[in-house]
Amino acid sequence: MNINQRLKMLRKEMGLNQKDFGAKIGLGQGAVSWIEKDGNTVIDQNIRLICDTFNINESWLRDGEGPKEAIDIKKDLLDEVRDTYKLNSTEEQIMRIYLQLDEHSRDIISGYVKKLATAITNAQEISNKKTPAELDAETAAFRQELEKMEQYKTKTDDTHSAV
Repeated sequence: MNINQRLKMLRKEMGLNQKDFGAKIGLGQGAVSWIEKDGNTVIDQNIRLICDTFNINESWLRDGEGPKEAIDIKKDLLDEVRDTYKLNSTEEQIMRIYLQLDEHSRDIISGYVKKLATAITNAQEISNKKTPAELDAETAAFRQELEKMEQYKTKTDDTHSAV
């Protein structure tokens, strides 16, 4: 039995169709169909994701060696986090992939998320300062001031021209 056949067997044992299986690991139904076809390559990222998500022994999935179920304390901790915070499958997948990254990659992503959060906060502060109606009123008042200044300038210019 090859990896493709083991994946198909695993999915069927869990009573999942290809769409539901894929949703749990962030793949579409077509991608699941593809990885289940004999001879197609299953990338390492998907293998790790399947093993982590379904608590499967990676050696068993790749080569058919060892027990099917993995013994993984981290898996239990991540399950607890998922359940405590009621994470959906996409959020859980993001968490698992993030934790599999090396420290440098996590630092880069963390820096980006911090910049994004700052930008969102700044945008909210700006939008919270004035409502559209307040901005419209301020613009109208500013226009009136400019018009008054223009009228004053015109009167002053006319007075100086007459002299």
